[in-house]
Amino acid sequence: MKLSNLIIAAVIGILTVSFSPVFGESENNVTTNYTANCQTFDAFYDPEVMAKTMANPAESMKLFVAMNNPETTKVFMECSSNPEQWNEWMANYSNPTKWMNAMVPFMNPAMYMNWMGASMNPQMYQPFFSYMNPAYYSQWLAASMNPEYYAAMYKMMDPNAYVSVNTDQ
Repeated sequence: MKLSNLIIAAVIGILTVSFSPVFGESENNVTTNYTANCQTFDAFYDPEVMAKTMANPAESMKLFVAMNNPETTKVFMECSSNPEQWNEWMANYSNPTKWMNAMVPFMNPAMYMNWMGASMNPQMYQPFFSYMNPAYYSQWLAASMNPEYYAAMYKMMDPNAYVSVNTDQ
């Protein structure tokens, strides 16, 4: 009798979480409707932009939500296999001037006050509710079972991937 009550309570709990307006819609649908545009995530290939993003609590949470999406990792794999994008990333991250400029937002005491104030704002915790959404795990499970998700990773094993073909000869 007690086991059946526990099972019924678990089913009701799962249905409540699934159909709840807070948990019912996935927070991770931010990047699903765009083509593989490497410029969308400029915070990841420019230390100055990343520092400005991390200094702003609201922008940091947007970045957090985007990074919890399997489509984002797929785009990063595709971008990292692009030689031009790779060269841009390396140029930005090996530039000492960019690193010096990236330190500027962290020298501003107002940035730390913004983060302290943000911790009292309930909306800042909204992205963390995506971990309680079963759709979040379904997205990652579906992505991990899709062979297209891994195509960019296996592209580098193709001997002709980076060979430019000159048809004029």
